[in-house]
Amino acid sequence: MKLIMEDADVDGDGEDNTLEFEFKLVQERDISSEIPMFVQEADEPANNILYAFQGKNKNITLSMDLYNNGEDKSNGTWQELDIDDPRITSTDEDGNEIIKTVEEQIVYLDEYMQNPLFGANWRLQGGIFQGKDGEGTNVGFENFDTREISEQPLEAEGICLFEVGNVI
Repeated sequence: MKLIMEDADVDGDGEDNTLEFEFKLVQERDISSEIPMFVQEADEPANNILYAFQGKNKNITLSMDLYNNGEDKSNGTWQELDIDDPRITSTDEDGNEIIKTVEEQIVYLDEYMQNPLFGANWRLQGGIFQGKDGEGTNVGFENFDTREISEQPLEAEGICLFEVGNVI
């Protein structure tokens, strides 16, 4: 499964960028949906009148392990940016910067993938999020939290909250 961010000028060069993050070890996936309703109460609950003025809301929470296995978690998309971030120090065999360490993954997800740039669009791809058209599920990247796993110095837990829909 992967998260894709498109249509945002992340590096400030005037051109839109596409960023990816590969989720390899999703430990927990919670999906909740709701149709908010206004209730006009009657003499007993079975006789209440329900008004569904709004559409359906759906939230996706993914809890995953962030870990360093030597792979580039950005699928090569970090290399395409013209950004000098001293916190990103890992390189591949050709000397290209990659997103590899737990710390780099946290910086990448928090500051680059969850970027509030106008026009940014996010999609989840893979598994049940592939979508009817095969292009993925459109989401807004609403929240990102991390927690260190003290027993494993090369691991952390990342929790991402997405709201399904198109960001405008």
